[in-house]
Amino acid sequence: MRQRTGKDWIPLWVDKWLWGSTRLELSPEERGIFIDLIAIASKDDGYIRANPTIAYPLEQLSGMLCLTKEQLENAINKCIQTEKIEKLPNGIIKIKNWETYQLSNRQDRKIRTLTAENQIGSQINSYFGSPIIKCPEKFISMANKNGQVRLNRLIVAIILNRNLLPTEEVHHINGKETDNNPRNLMLFANHKDHTQYEWGYDIKPLWNGQDLSEDQLVTLTADLSALTAEKTALYNYLYNYNYNYNNINNKEKEKKEKEK
Repeated sequence: MRQRTGKDWIPLWVDKWLWGSTRLELSPEERGIFIDLIAIASKDDGYIRANPTIAYPLEQLSGMLCLTKEQLENAINKCIQTEKIEKLPNGIIKIKNWETYQLSNRQDRKIRTLTAENQIGSQINSYFGSPIIKCPEKFISMANKNGQVRLNRLIVAIILNRNLLPTEEVHHINGKETDNNPRNLMLFANHKDHTQYEWGYDIKPLWNGQDLSEDQLVTLTADLSALTAEKTALYNYLYNYNYNYNNINNKEKEKKEKEK
């Protein structure tokens, strides 16, 4: 059986919806039904059907949408007349120009990245709780006398694959010190640079978490969800992430050099 290609969301382009031809071509009731049809079609790549060869009976489809059969039939006929949908010979309904109801790859990545950022921050903060945790042996020079280290410093250290100097300071971009999402962190060489940056001076950080690519953030979220109940798993996770991150960067550099 063919695997369906479903969407979690579809875009509603505000200007097109408010000022486009649909508002003139369809009545308020017909517009509402048309949106319902688009929503159902989003589950099957633009098609409204029970399976690849069988259409939904109008009685079943109208019941799904809490409509009378007559309301649905009239709206479908009007949408066919205005070339918004088409009915195939086997009765299956297809939304015309389905690609215009899709997010572009760039827009889709942007939404998934924002979701990833929220998941990363909430998972790290809710799971690890305190911003101070036991320091892994490899980064023990960063630990205090109790063998602990601030979570934000540890995250940056493992991504950079080196111990942070005592003079180096980690900055939270959104001002929330409990938000240790890697993309919310920056590293400054010293307290002076950090303070001047916060006062609005154009100070360049040593490292900026916002340089992490969208694809890396999505991968980061998926990996983070696999953490075990041990807090030391943070080290293993970030160590592996750093390894993959460096490999990706090296491949990107090699690709750019070949293109030159």
